[in-house]
Formats: sequence, C-alpha cells, structure tokens
Amino acid sequence: MSFLWTDKRTNAASASKLWTNIAYIVSTYVVIVNAVGISAELLLVYIATVSGSAVAQRIVDAKYPSTRSPLQSTTKTERE
Repeated sequence: MSFLWTDKRTNAASASKLWTNIAYIVSTYVVIVNAVGISAELLLVYIATVSGSAVAQRIVDAKYPSTRSPLQSTTKTERE
C-alpha cells in the first residue's frame, strides 16, 4: 500500500500524494453514503475533480519524465 504515499519518480514519501489520496477516499465515501440524495451537479463536480487530477498528473509526468530528487543518489551504472 506504499503506492498511496510514495512518489513513483523519486521513490520518496510524498505528503501531497498522501493528502490527495486521503481527500479522494473521504470524498468517495461521502458520495457513496449519500448516493441516493446526491444532486447531479455535486456528482459532476466529484467526477470532474477526480478525472481532472488524473489528467493533470499525466501531463506533469509527460512533461517531466525523469525528475529526480537532488538528494537521491545515483546508481553505480549511472556513474560509469
């Protein structure tokens, strides 16, 4: 389950990724609990938020594919 808080580019813990996933879990829970009485507008806002975040993350990953933390050490192969 470390994928919930680990940045896949740096393999370091990411507070922003952790809190983003907590927000998704809470909002999904609220949508499920209130599924009967939820308005169409609120459901559209939920869907737009989740899908918009996924699209934005893919754009960032495509623009910065090899971003490394300055503190991350290089491997032996990269030094040769």
